[in-house]
Amino acid sequence: MGHKLSEAHLWIIGLLPVAGLFIGWVYHHCGQTVRAGNNLIIDEIHDPKNVIPLRMTPLVLGGTILTHLFGGSAGREGTALQMGASLADQLTGPFKISPASRRILLMTGLSAGFSSVFGTPLAGAVFGLEVLSIGRVSYEAIFPCFIGAAVANFVTLAWEFTTPLTFCPKFQIFSILGLLSAILAGAIFGLVGMGFAQSTHKLACSSKKRSLMLHYDRSLEACSWLLLRTLSVQLVIWG
Repeated sequence: MGHKLSEAHLWIIGLLPVAGLFIGWVYHHCGQTVRAGNNLIIDEIHDPKNVIPLRMTPLVLGGTILTHLFGGSAGREGTALQMGASLADQLTGPFKISPASRRILLMTGLSAGFSSVFGTPLAGAVFGLEVLSIGRVSYEAIFPCFIGAAVANFVTLAWEFTTPLTFCPKFQIFSILGLLSAILAGAIFGLVGMGFAQSTHKLACSSKKRSLMLHYDRSLEACSWLLLRTLSVQLVIWG
């Protein structure tokens, strides 16, 4: 819906840097404990220490809505994972859940979030199971993750929220060449993903050393540039 609004009113896109500046300001003043996002959840699964603050849910949801509203690009999976895990982790205190059980609780929350946003309960369950260690499955979490993913998908369908499906009109019959190509593509995608993850991690570590003022300056600079570009395009159209 946000993208449709921005496409219908292109001037809204010119305010995207302002929205980004506002989101950064909110996270700086209210979200210091949750700004790590998905990395915070993964760290808590590997080494449980503190309950994930509930504020993660409204902050990531609000940031995603504003990004989409002003024409920005933000994936759904990160928002769903953070909401699912942070909401599930709120049960840790009232039920006095042990660290080992808390791992399973967080994994179940991830499975539920993934399943609800993509409408894929099986993939959601497997995703949550492999978070603890890629390629290795936590057997004690199999049942909770599958139940969480199935229930999340059922609730989403009950509320009549549908996920757009992409159909492939032509499906090639299985062949050895196709299998080898898929294996090769999977290996390449994995290497690219690993490189992307490492580069973003290094970039995040280096950016934390900079002050908030630099963030403001860059956002204001981007805002001014985008506004001038939008104005020039409009002048060309009007001329």
